[in-house]
Amino acid sequence: LTFLHQYSSSIVAEKLRRKTKARLFETFLSGQYEAIVRRGRGSIVQDLSAPPMAVYTAIIRLSTLFSSIFTSLVLIAFMLYLSFWATVLVATFGLVGIYGTRRVVDARSRNAGRVLYELQSDESRLAVDAIDGLKVVKAHGLERLLGRRLSSLLDAEYRPSLQVARYRYLPNFINEAAAISIVLILGAVSLLRPAGGMSFPTLAAFLLAIRQCGNSLQRLGHRRSN
Repeated sequence: LTFLHQYSSSIVAEKLRRKTKARLFETFLSGQYEAIVRRGRGSIVQDLSAPPMAVYTAIIRLSTLFSSIFTSLVLIAFMLYLSFWATVLVATFGLVGIYGTRRVVDARSRNAGRVLYELQSDESRLAVDAIDGLKVVKAHGLERLLGRRLSSLLDAEYRPSLQVARYRYLPNFINEAAAISIVLILGAVSLLRPAGGMSFPTLAAFLLAIRQCGNSLQRLGHRRSN
């Protein structure tokens, strides 16, 4: 179903892209000559290419967004049907644990990225100043001074760059740890309390629904970021 949905969305988006580009080209050909020649060739080509691609990208993203929302709602309803208490447990664990942790991680990642951006900006300014004032640098023998300055900036960049990398990959580790914890908790409840737990087929179906719902919610998060 996912393949058919993505393929059909691409067909619709491609048709609209081609139609939009053809209409723009017809409008360009039927325009006034004096108004056209005043514009540069690059701007005309950009106006003929950018809007069709924007239409294509918007349709693909909207299609993915609505598909992810629909899939998430269906899977959540299916999980509630299989086990209400397990769905509430997973939702509470996910909202409080995973997303709470990710908010803290995202905040620290932004702070580290801001520090890294400022250091890299200082490095770029130093390089530009050295290039523009190369004659002055040579005349006063400032090569070692500027080299030490750049080395100090690179040394200061080391820690925030590692922090950005760590915070970038930490959410994946948190998601994996949370998934393992959920499997262990549900499996233990099903084994220790068969009457209040779930049978093995129900547990397998529930875990599969969790995985698919997690993928849909992750796609929603990517669409929101874009």
